Amino acid sequence: MHICWWCQGKLIWDRDVDASEYFCDENRDGICTCLNCSSCNAAVIYTPPEEG
Repeated sequence: MHICWWCQGKLIWDRDVDASEYFCDENRDGICTCLNCSSCNAAVIYTPPEEG
């Protein structure tokens, strides 16, 4: 279970998006995961690490 760092509420899965679509860059690989807090309604997005 993921916890909101703002209010400690539960984060609920919203959707997964291809990183190439989210960043509008077809060279980005991976999946971005979008979550919403059930208490304060914060949006959280986990993105794949950038290649260096």
